[in-house]
Amino acid sequence: MLQLNVGISRWQSMYPDVQSYSKTCDVCQRSKINYKKSMLPLNPLPVASRPFQAIHIDDKTLPRTTKQGHCALLCCIDAFSKFPIVTPVSDLSAVTSAKILTRDVISLFGVPEVIVIGDLVSLVPCSRN
Repeated sequence: MLQLNVGISRWQSMYPDVQSYSKTCDVCQRSKINYKKSMLPLNPLPVASRPFQAIHIDDKTLPRTTKQGHCALLCCIDAFSKFPIVTPVSDLSAVTSAKILTRDVISLFGVPEVIVIGDLVSLVPCSRN
């Protein structure tokens, strides 16, 4: 019977060697994902000192149109108390946004000093079916 003498060897410094090689490898450096994304400096929002002094307006499009014909939600949030006013809308036009702002916010709480608009999508007319 023939006996094979297979020697099992162990690479003691494999992890540090691979780590140092990957730091110097050009292909490894180019294919690496940068997880430290650079962020633009944020502009500070005005701090409200009383309710409905400043409001934030944004819209949230729905995945599909409802049976009532609504395609989005118009969200008005008070900056002081974080009180939400959410209204379903059938279109995202500026006229519809102004009517809802007048009916649901200004007529109940008065004219705010500051209105912060989210991504300005609600000011562009669009139709979604």
